[in-house]
Amino acid sequence: MAWCPKCRNEYREGIEECADCHVPLVEELPPEEEDSGNEFDGGFEDWVKAHPEMLQKIKESQEEKNVAEEGTPGIENRKLQVYRSSAQRAEEFKSSAWTLLIVGVAGLATMILIMLGIIPIHFAANVKYLSYGVMSALFAAFIVTGVRSFDSAKKYAKAACEEEALTEEIHTWFMKSFSREDLDCDGIADEEERSEALLYYSRIEKIRQSIQSKYMELDESYLNKIADDFFHEIYE
Repeated sequence: MAWCPKCRNEYREGIEECADCHVPLVEELPPEEEDSGNEFDGGFEDWVKAHPEMLQKIKESQEEKNVAEEGTPGIENRKLQVYRSSAQRAEEFKSSAWTLLIVGVAGLATMILIMLGIIPIHFAANVKYLSYGVMSALFAAFIVTGVRSFDSAKKYAKAACEEEALTEEIHTWFMKSFSREDLDCDGIADEEERSEALLYYSRIEKIRQSIQSKYMELDESYLNKIADDFFHEIYE
């Protein structure tokens, strides 16, 4: 059986943390002493003094729980923004443009063949011309939208070249200006006292702040993306 050293509740085997106190369970309880009126007097305090390594484990467990529930201390919680590069947008518009053009041209060609009687599809006399007009207008709209999508694809392709050049500029500047030691100079790399998740977010934030100090008008999602890329290049 396992026990909570704080509330002294008993748990079955396989459970590692107290559901109420959120502290690791132990196989043996500390001796229980009479209540002196001070909640910090008695068995638990004596047990903690005798087991400092367990106290450290409790602190680490609570710290990781706080990070998971509330976000990293000292770092602004941000909404996750999925970064889509200009090159990706250009490809998306280009793909959509081809699809719209193919559907539009094929649809108009089909409508012409129907109106000429080559394709034997007949509409009711009272809605015949209305159907021709509506369907033809729909396919024509596909073609127009496809052409506009090609224009958008060209604009994003141009922006992609500028974005690639900016990324290379930031990368060159950052790698020349900062090393791993520079990023960890304030003690954030004390891995024995920080969880892996906390260490990651602390370093990412340091990289973001360093980039923003020189490039202040960057899009938030773009900044997060290059900060993450730089992190993996430096620390992995």
